[in-house]
Amino acid sequence: EEALEIYTELIPLASKLWGPDHSNTLTIRSNRTTELMQLERYEEAWPELQEVLDDSLRELGPTHVQVLGRMGNAAIAAIKLEKYEEAEQYFAAILEAYDQSNPDSDPYLWLLTLSNRAFAFEAQGKMEEALAAAQAAYDGQVQVLGAASIQAFISQNNLAMLRMKNGRAEEGLATIDALFATAQEHEFDHPYLVFPFQMNRGRCLAALGRFEEAEAELLTVQAALAADEHSPAHAKARIAEVLAETYDAWGKPEQAALWRIQSE
Repeated sequence: EEALEIYTELIPLASKLWGPDHSNTLTIRSNRTTELMQLERYEEAWPELQEVLDDSLRELGPTHVQVLGRMGNAAIAAIKLEKYEEAEQYFAAILEAYDQSNPDSDPYLWLLTLSNRAFAFEAQGKMEEALAAAQAAYDGQVQVLGAASIQAFISQNNLAMLRMKNGRAEEGLATIDALFATAQEHEFDHPYLVFPFQMNRGRCLAALGRFEEAEAELLTVQAALAADEHSPAHAKARIAEVLAETYDAWGKPEQAALWRIQSE
């Protein structure tokens, strides 16, 4: 809220000093929309995002890195507001503008766009398109950052979950197992290996009906989170929720009820 107030106060000052469409003023206006999005005030941010983007396109051109970043923000807001056609238009423009041979192109924006595109397709129930986008995101992370980067692991985990949700739990489990094999090979140690990656391995096992293995995996995650005083509350609630779902699917409603209480 404080940052939002600061940017709100700066806009008229910057407009008077440089003009409303100067690159410095556009940056301040864009920062205000970012703060609105951080506060999940997407309806309020949406018209401002459009105005800033239109002005940025006119002043800076469609391939300027700041314009592409603002397109990315607009795409995220569009997804939150279920404006999927608009989101896809922004994604397509960003991907078209990205040139891997140009050192000024931002590979991180390209990779983020691929990941967000997968999320947008999933939100629309377009699972095959989501899988293709998630695979492209993972391949891009490996190409740019390496297979043992945290970003590649996150993309690999997302790909595994999409496969599971699309009725391909065996492939999802294999993808998660490949993730852990790469992590072990590179001696990679990160909290993500416990939550959510190990949790999602348990979800794949449950989807395959391998409930005893899933239970052991999920309880291991739950115990690790409970023992760590720095574990976020949302992580502890989420593992309890997944345990409840697993026991429900297993036909054990009493255990499910106990974990559901802890997830609330």
